[in-house]
This record gives sequence, C-alpha cells and structure tokens, in this order.
Amino acid sequence: MQILPPQTHPRMKKHADEHGFQHLIPDLNQGTSVASLIADLNIMADEQKDLGGFVLFFDTLKKFIDLMSKQSAKEFFVLMRRLTKLGASMILPGHANKHRDGDGNLVFEGVGDVRSDCDDMIIFEKEKQFDDSIDVTTICDSDRDAKVRGLFKPLSFNISPEREITFYDKALEVVDLSQTGTPKATDDEILTVAEQYLRDRDEPVTQVELVDYACDAVEGTAGKERVRKLIVKRAILKDKFTTKEEMPLGIRFVFSAGQRNKRLYELPPEPPKQQPVFGEAVECCP
Repeated sequence: MQILPPQTHPRMKKHADEHGFQHLIPDLNQGTSVASLIADLNIMADEQKDLGGFVLFFDTLKKFIDLMSKQSAKEFFVLMRRLTKLGASMILPGHANKHRDGDGNLVFEGVGDVRSDCDDMIIFEKEKQFDDSIDVTTICDSDRDAKVRGLFKPLSFNISPEREITFYDKALEVVDLSQTGTPKATDDEILTVAEQYLRDRDEPVTQVELVDYACDAVEGTAGKERVRKLIVKRAILKDKFTTKEEMPLGIRFVFSAGQRNKRLYELPPEPPKQQPVFGEAVECCP
C-alpha cells in the first residue's frame, strides 16, 4: 500500500506484477482510498483467518495515521496487533525528524506511542556517494535509539542512480555524528550536574525531573535517552546499602519507589563522621 509521485506509478505497478505482489495506490486505484483500505483490514481481522505468509507494507506510515495524535496512533496499532496475531507481518516505513538528538541519533517522527507500540524500530542511516549512489546501513543497536525484540543483524546496501540494489558482504561503519558540531558532554559532566541538583534539592526527585534537569544543564550536548540510561546505570536500590562507603564501584545515586512505582532518586547517605574520643591515655614517644 503505497502513496508515490504519479510518475513512478507505472514502474512500481510493473515491478509488483513481475514479482507476484499486489501494489495498491489509495485514491488512484479505482474504488480504493486510505479509509477503504483500513476498513478492509478490519474485515480481515474480524474474519479471524490464518494470515501466515502475508506481509503488508504501509509506505509511509504518516499517510495512514496522524503521527502527532495519540488516539490515531492507538487505533491504528490496535488494528496492526490484531493482524499480527493472525500471522501477518506488518512493515511500517516512516520518516525521521529533520534534527538529530544530542547524541547524533536520528529521531523518529511522531508521538511516543509509535515507538512503544511497535515490536521493532530499525533505523536506516544513509550516506550519498561520489557517483550519486546511496549507501544505506540499518541500525539495530538500542544505544543508537533503535528498538529490537527480534533477531536482527545490521546490514548495508547500495542504491544506484538507476534504483538498483546491491548488498554489501558486511555492514558498513556508520559515521559517529555525535562527534561533529557541538562537543559531546562526558559521562562525568552529566553525573556531576545530576548530583549537584540532588544536593541542592535535598529531597527525593523523580527520574523524569532528574533527567530533564541534567539534559538542560549540559545544554544540548547529550540526548535525553543517553542521560537516562547513564543515571539508571549508576543507581542502586536504596534499601540494599546503608552508607556511601558500602556502594559498589561507580554507583552515584540511590533510588526508592514512589507513587505508581516511579523511581525517586537521591544521593547515598554519607558515612557517620568519626567523633574524637577524650579522656583516654595517650602514650607519647620522646
């Protein structure tokens, strides 16, 4: 199911016919619209037929839902889930935002439900070559803000100016865009500003508050997801330890459970200060 510029329709239709799959163009195929396609999919889901072997592509996702509407996303993904339970595989290509996050990662377009409701979110990084071809590499690493539940390995392919695809034997190295432009905040800088915030507040703080403050404090040199992962990695359950001296190496924060099991962060308690003992005999050496 694809929405493409009119000049590409004959070529895509021919390709579909040659390779045995159905190519639908809403509002151009007679009697076909986005609304009618969604209605047909609901009928398929209601009929509870075995859809094993069916693979449906929605190119692109934003043509079928309002990406900035949580309700629109919810209704669409409920339908997708019903179809996958019947054995179908749903492929939902989407666009990234124009601007990357503080770590140089691409940011998907839409509300957070788009990410949370999909099973896998694979990122495609592209790089134009001198011959006007394009190298594309898939990002399956959660540290690069991808989301993967299945078994995926990164791969790379080249798209020629004539739209021919050639796969590389191994995935290409992706340029680390976090090192370009604005300098990247170090882990210690992020942890230090988070510690200072907790010291100034002198009370338990929610994870959201702590992460937001740390991101603002480093002024766009670290993405929110990186800051969150770093703080979570350097925190431990408060009840497990009594003082800072007992903490495992590298731990900077403790947390407890607040309302609705939200994590509340604070600094670990300092060890008790040694009090001087008076009145005891002291042996002096000449």
